[in-house]
Amino acid sequence: MALVDRIARGVKASFGANMLNLASKAVLVLILTRVLFTPAEFGRLNFVLSALSVVTVLATLGLPRSAARYVTEFTETAPGQVPYVIRRSALFLTAMVVIVATGTVVLGPVVLRAIDSPAVGGLLAIGGLYVASRASQSYLTTIFQGLNRVDWSATLTAISSLARLPLVVGLVVLGFGVAGAVAGYVLAFALASLVGGYVVYTRFYRGLEPAAAASDRLTRRLLEYSVP
Repeated sequence: MALVDRIARGVKASFGANMLNLASKAVLVLILTRVLFTPAEFGRLNFVLSALSVVTVLATLGLPRSAARYVTEFTETAPGQVPYVIRRSALFLTAMVVIVATGTVVLGPVVLRAIDSPAVGGLLAIGGLYVASRASQSYLTTIFQGLNRVDWSATLTAISSLARLPLVVGLVVLGFGVAGAVAGYVLAFALASLVGGYVVYTRFYRGLEPAAAASDRLTRRLLEYSVP
């Protein structure tokens, strides 16, 4: 497929996936607020998701965009470097996510007591999984963009959007409450991440012949670009 055609198809797929994501969120909010949750419960859910979204940003620190930037650059100039970029960025991201997710579980209750919100402290164990799964989907979505496969980025967004609604509603209906709703988000992100990881490995990473050695200062370049 020509690059122009691939980009056009990717733009259309991205638009459709974003519309699906917005529709899924709207329907979910209506079901949760009108049927399943009290205002207090929905407020707890919003508070937890907002806090975890900020923590997820800290867990990634711009690394996905840094990796995508060098994937794009090396795809054109030195394809043998792309496996090194993907491998190292994935390792760094995993390390950062483990540190931040662990910190969320361990230090989160202390912070919540300090701001007088102990009621959500019991959700932090699930919150660590939320950070890991959302960071993973974000990384893979951005890597696909670096590979000029926006259609696959859109596919991951669509998968998580489609899975989120039945998973969240189903776990709440089963009696798991706010914790079940957060777990539904975790499972949706995890499903998209599993699909994305499989596709990146089988269709891109495994098919690229790595160079004899990584480019000079590759690790430093990845981290320096991600810091700002």
